[in-house]
Amino acid sequence: MAKASKLLSWTTVETGLRIWAAFNVCVYGFGKVVQFEGGKLSHVTIQNATGFEIMWGFFGATKAYPIMIGCVQVLGALLLIFDRTKLLGALLLSPIFLNIIVLDILYEISPGALMNAVFFQSVFLFVIIKDWRRIMIAVQGLIIPSAAGFSFVDVMLKYLMACGLAAGLFFGFRAFTNYFTFWRYFEF
Repeated sequence: MAKASKLLSWTTVETGLRIWAAFNVCVYGFGKVVQFEGGKLSHVTIQNATGFEIMWGFFGATKAYPIMIGCVQVLGALLLIFDRTKLLGALLLSPIFLNIIVLDILYEISPGALMNAVFFQSVFLFVIIKDWRRIMIAVQGLIIPSAAGFSFVDVMLKYLMACGLAAGLFFGFRAFTNYFTFWRYFEF
């Protein structure tokens, strides 16, 4: 009995869920090649289109965008299968499926599609939560000062200066692009 309980552990359940989710996500990823074909809004105006038709038309307007999403889904699914890369796969797939869930809700896509996305997202969250310690160690390694002699105050000052530089670049770039946009309206 003890051997059976070791075989059926949370690790076994997680592995089964990961393989199930990875297989389905691969199917959806490969399906992106043909999923949005004919999804143009040629038969209806945008004012008269349903949310589903607008979303389908947006994704069907180009072949490249759905294929890129499909490639990332397949890559994430393959990473999800293996123990050493499962966390990376879950972190890669999670924002994609959060986006799918939001689109399914806002554009009133079929409840079955929403339910599938929620189930897959639940598997990704299970993997992420189960490996939360590894994530925290990685984040702490990025944030906490290293042994190079920098104090916490030094690191915070560095980030404060970096934020100031980023803000200066943001406003400078906006002013630069607005300058050229303004002169575009005049003919010389």
